[in-house]
Amino acid sequence: MNILNQSLITVFFCICLFPFSITLLGSGASASYFFLFIPFFLLIKFGKIKNPGSDINLIIFIFTIFFFLNAFLQIDYWELTIRKIISFLLFFSVFCLVFFDISKNMERSFLIAIVLVSLFFSLRSIYYLVQLDLNAVGFAAKGEVGSQRFGFIYLMAFWIVFFYKPIKMYHAWLKVASMSILLLGIFLTFSRSSIIGLIFSVFIYMFFFMKLSNVFKIKNFLWLILLLPIVIYLIYRFNIDLILILIFDFFWERMFSLLTFSEAKSVELLNFSNPESSEGYRLFLIQKIINYSSSNFLGSGFLGIWIILDDFIGSAHGQYNDILFRTGFFGLILYIYLLCKLWVFLRYHNPALFVGFNATLIYGLFHETFKLGQGSFVLAFILALWATSLRNRKIK
Repeated sequence: MNILNQSLITVFFCICLFPFSITLLGSGASASYFFLFIPFFLLIKFGKIKNPGSDINLIIFIFTIFFFLNAFLQIDYWELTIRKIISFLLFFSVFCLVFFDISKNMERSFLIAIVLVSLFFSLRSIYYLVQLDLNAVGFAAKGEVGSQRFGFIYLMAFWIVFFYKPIKMYHAWLKVASMSILLLGIFLTFSRSSIIGLIFSVFIYMFFFMKLSNVFKIKNFLWLILLLPIVIYLIYRFNIDLILILIFDFFWERMFSLLTFSEAKSVELLNFSNPESSEGYRLFLIQKIINYSSSNFLGSGFLGIWIILDDFIGSAHGQYNDILFRTGFFGLILYIYLLCKLWVFLRYHNPALFVGFNATLIYGLFHETFKLGQGSFVLAFILALWATSLRNRKIK
């Protein structure tokens, strides 16, 4: 694959990762599904599809059975048949690449695209904040740049850059600069989920990969000291110091102050009894999802939680909540089984993707991840990597 082809693939993968939403029934719906064109390109190139393996085939078969059973048994939702079919197809979009082999160059383009898109959005957030009067705006800056729909992509990008091994000195400088921008981008999501995912992923790295001492070289650290005057200048030139103070104050008040074990502060920040609070609303949704799934063993037939909410607006506020509602308890178990298989595969395939994947799994406890278009592309590509590995192993 020449440089031009590699660059074009990387650009297209960047487009697949861009969050894009449309208004549907009065609420925003993710529409970033450009990666669905990839199978057509691969089919034209290779002219055939391949067997993804028994595990994937079985999972596809079972979820398909779920869909058809619900389509006929849930009489109350027959008028939503079109929406149900669309939801089913979008759910299955994550399997669209498993029928094709993924080359090392395609994987490299995928990793580069995650980093480039994350750097773009991180820099955009920094730029927007620099334009604001932070002293006047305060925590309202969260509404200007904060986002829960892309934080897990930032986390994956951070670990991809972290595990990159610089060859030349300027590569090391770019690595540190990129990590700094991405770390700032993670904090500028103003989401506690991003920080929890980051902290958890650090522990995963320390437990599995701490012995990889060559992710940085000592001499690179010595040369990076020369960058300190430039960094200090940039911090004060663009008011980065005010941004850092705002970030610290925000997360200290909303999150880390709980470590003081103040009962009053805990009640104030973690108000589970109030459905209007972030935590209380999530608890309210979980109760509704469990109650619904208890009486609908196979879930909603891939329809979203909006079907039982007022005004038909809302989301499950959690990847696993969403899967439970759409496919029932058995579907959730099957989904977790699939994620466990990917966890084992990535553990030995790519440490950067493995640590980022773990961060995404934790992030999914609080927000949708793989349900979103950009998340579906990430999961689809990882599934394709796994299927490719299974086929290669079988050949050997």
